Amino acid sequence: MTLDIKKNINRNFQTGLNLNVATSGSYIRNYDPTDKLNVFSSLTTSAYVDGYSVWDEKDLLTIETYNFQAAKKNTDQKKIPIVAPVVDYNTGNKLLYDKISLQNSFLFYNIYRDIKTDDHGIRQTRLNYDANISYQDFWKNSRIRFESIVQTDFYSTFKKQINNDYVSDEHYRIFPMTGLLIDNPFISKNDTIFNPSIFLSINGSNNNTNEISNELTTDNEFDLSRFFSVNRYTGNDKFDNGQRLGYGLNIKKENFDFNIAQGYQI
Repeated sequence: MTLDIKKNINRNFQTGLNLNVATSGSYIRNYDPTDKLNVFSSLTTSAYVDGYSVWDEKDLLTIETYNFQAAKKNTDQKKIPIVAPVVDYNTGNKLLYDKISLQNSFLFYNIYRDIKTDDHGIRQTRLNYDANISYQDFWKNSRIRFESIVQTDFYSTFKKQINNDYVSDEHYRIFPMTGLLIDNPFISKNDTIFNPSIFLSINGSNNNTNEISNELTTDNEFDLSRFFSVNRYTGNDKFDNGQRLGYGLNIKKENFDFNIAQGYQI
């Protein structure tokens, strides 16, 4: 059964429910193998409230909960987490001085499962605060963008397996990340856009501790869309540490879009 409900609370807020439930986890596999839901290891049910202008006209607030039902064969329901709640608050860009802006973001989540997995503990609670300072200016045809993020985290993890031990502990950490991007697009006579870029990232050298369950950074592969980011991971609970230099070229013309990039870890 699937159900999708959305309801406006007022001019700024809405709530919703997205329900995906099967009376039997094996029903779709056995009786409707062509259903697109078969590609997922679990069916997701979520409820949310989100909106803007909570304390300021530019801020954003989202409160969500997630529940999952095992769908694929050999998927253990007891290892699939329940997420309740996830609270995400963003102040939006605030101009500090001239072309320097500040964006504050806060994240809180509580994730728990019946039994641990090879990578995750039974429970993890996290409180995260990121301060993002950015500066952007143009010189002739070049764009210069500077970004600095100070990430602050508190974690409480219960029964995370490390070798043959079960670890339950709290962690505090502060991690700075800084990046400088310079690109210089130009248009050729046949309307092809060439945009060479160079990027320098100077991050801390803190090690990623295995006592924290990387609930958000589940995909450790880097893709080109995040190549020129100070944090290349899809989530922010795993550090992209160290210093690196990258450069690339983007070529665009009508329906043609080509990207190539190379990076060096220092």
